[in-house]
Amino acid sequence: MMDASGKKKMGYSRTFDADSSRPLKQRDVERATYSIWNEHSDRLTRKTSPGDGSDTKNESAKNFLRREVYALGRRLLRSKSGQELVAKLFSQLGFRTTRPQAMENVFHGLLCCIYEGEGGFTRQERSLIAKELEYAHRHNVPPELLCGFLYQSTDRRRLSARLVEGFIEPAFRRRTDGGEDA
Repeated sequence: MMDASGKKKMGYSRTFDADSSRPLKQRDVERATYSIWNEHSDRLTRKTSPGDGSDTKNESAKNFLRREVYALGRRLLRSKSGQELVAKLFSQLGFRTTRPQAMENVFHGLLCCIYEGEGGFTRQERSLIAKELEYAHRHNVPPELLCGFLYQSTDRRRLSARLVEGFIEPAFRRRTDGGEDA
């Protein structure tokens, strides 16, 4: 990555190809979760600068974490063994949960793997982020549009109910009257 002056600039780059159909291996997922954790931790402590765009909402540490976990989770969900791979990594951590059904959400499992269970944020916040990512996945939102979708789509307090109901945002519904897609 180059900055405006042409000097090489250090920065985050994904350790996995979000669009590839090649199955990820355990070491690939371990490397990706470590890389995401490392960059998120750095963004939590980094000072922002109006000149480099790091002070925008889209570049906040929390939104970075959402976007990267979402990209990795979608990649895992496309593979046959993705969910099992996350469950295996999660069990290796020795982390226990009182809600095993939460681990059915790949995004929740990845968040637990990245922060090895409890670290990073509260259980409630981790659960809410996982639900947000699941909601976006149900709408097939590309990772680069994730944050905008989440800001515009729904009130976080109504998210659980919308997931249970299978609610689809109006702009994402297909017309059933023989017309074209909405």
